[in-house]
Amino acid sequence: MVFNEIERTFFSRFRPREVDGVTILRVRGTMEPGDRDLFVAGVKDIIERGCRGFVCDLSEFDPELEKSKAPQSLGVLIGCCVGVWRLGGSVNWLHAGNWYPSPSVMGVPRRFQIESEAVADVLNMLDKIDRVDDR
Repeated sequence: MVFNEIERTFFSRFRPREVDGVTILRVRGTMEPGDRDLFVAGVKDIIERGCRGFVCDLSEFDPELEKSKAPQSLGVLIGCCVGVWRLGGSVNWLHAGNWYPSPSVMGVPRRFQIESEAVADVLNMLDKIDRVDDR
């Protein structure tokens, strides 16, 4: 398989790996505005290959690494999730820290501490979406 520059950068930045048909993406450090476009481009490629479920592993994500950029970094992360939804995918967060917004905030993925639970929830959500689409 030949990778272009965007794919190489995406794989280097987010280190995707597959678990039970769901792609786990590791988000490290903070998120810059350009990361959203890279994230969505990589996710689009993965969806085109047949995988619509994603879990963002946030164990190394720290929006407060640079306090002045914390709201921006979290906004970029949420924008990445919106990009997944617009492409027809489903996404959850794994190991979200204290910075996690209130679950009542619209557009914020569900949060899990155990990878297998996050993966199972994404698969369940995709199954529900498929059943609605079949009607």
